[in-house]
Formats: sequence, structure tokens, C-alpha cells
Amino acid sequence: MEWEIKIRDENGVGLDLIQHEELIMPMTFQDLEPEKRLRMIREFKYMKGDILLCSYPKTCTHWLSNLVNCLTIPGPVGSMKAVSVKLMDTIPFDQWMEVENRRILSSHLMINRLPVEHLKQGGHIIIITRDPRDAMVSYRHHAQHLDMVNGPNLSWKYFIDTWINGKLPFGSSFDYYNSWEKAIKENKDLNVLIVHYEDLKTNGSKNSRLHWR
Repeated sequence: MEWEIKIRDENGVGLDLIQHEELIMPMTFQDLEPEKRLRMIREFKYMKGDILLCSYPKTCTHWLSNLVNCLTIPGPVGSMKAVSVKLMDTIPFDQWMEVENRRILSSHLMINRLPVEHLKQGGHIIIITRDPRDAMVSYRHHAQHLDMVNGPNLSWKYFIDTWINGKLPFGSSFDYYNSWEKAIKENKDLNVLIVHYEDLKTNGSKNSRLHWR
């Protein structure tokens, strides 16, 4: 069951969202058959070589996706073109079946909603982090740009409060990374590589080398 959430600042400007169980999403998620999509993600069949990129929104998922693409797809880097991030959360699933090489999957969902087989089979996982202050500022501009806001300008104070309280699509940044920290401690078989945006930006050639078990 979904129901609308209306977040408004002192000027009546805000976000129109939906909530499905504990998951908060944009209103457009209603058009993707939420319950069916979430079930399909959990049941998504693992293929050897799959790489799952896990990130909270606005932590440079697009950049990471292109970096991994350049490192894993055969051919000279100079001839490669930028690829669009295609989140499992929103992309038609048949598009993944068209990929012949390693499938680079991406999701903002919490670990409890990710593909079960990928986790159990020791599939490659890359988690990217970013300074939460920068991620929050980027999220604010992103929300306005995508018309998630019902007015011309959502106040910064109200947005910051909403971000801290996790009342935005995909919930709380703190809950997201805390859940991964807990999962990694409890399951030593998870094949996880953690990268930090700031490290990649400072010394990408050193920090972008992918090392898994």
C-alpha cells in the first residue's frame, strides 16, 4: 500500500512523495508497480561477474558507474563514451539482459532490498561514500531540478531538516551507511569494496583500482 507524503516549509513549498512500507520514494515510483518491482529486485538472478554499485543519492553514482565501466569493459579508454546510470530501482529489467559483458548494476536501496542471490553468491559490491554535507547540497539542487518540489524554491533550512530526518526519497543517509556497516560486520562473506569520492577525486589512479577477494 502506498500513501502520499506532503512536506511543506513555512511558505507552503515542499515535496510530494509516497511511502511504501518503510521506503520513501518520489511520486513517480507509483507508476513502476512498487510491490512488483521491489520483489523483482530481490529475486533478480545473479550472473557471475555482476558488479553491484550501492550508494545513497548524490554521492557520485554516475561518476563511479563510468569509472567501473572503463575499468571492466574491453577496449581503449579513449574510445569509450560516458554511460548513463541506470538504477535497478527504476530501469526496465529487460535492458539488463541486453548486456553481454559484466553487468554493472546500481541501486540506492538499503541492503535488505537488494538482490538476494548477488549477496549470497559473493557478487562484487562497491559502496561509495561522500562528505554528507556535499551530498546534501547536491540533493537539494537535484530535487529542485527534477521538479520534485511543488514550488520555485524550497527553503534551505527546511530541506536540511528534512534531509537529516531522512524524509526524502531513499530515506536517511545515516541509516543507509549504518546498515551497511552492520551487515559487513555480521557477514564476512560479503564481497564489498568501499570507496570514497574525495579519495577518488584526489588520487583516482591509485584509489580506483578494484581489488576483491
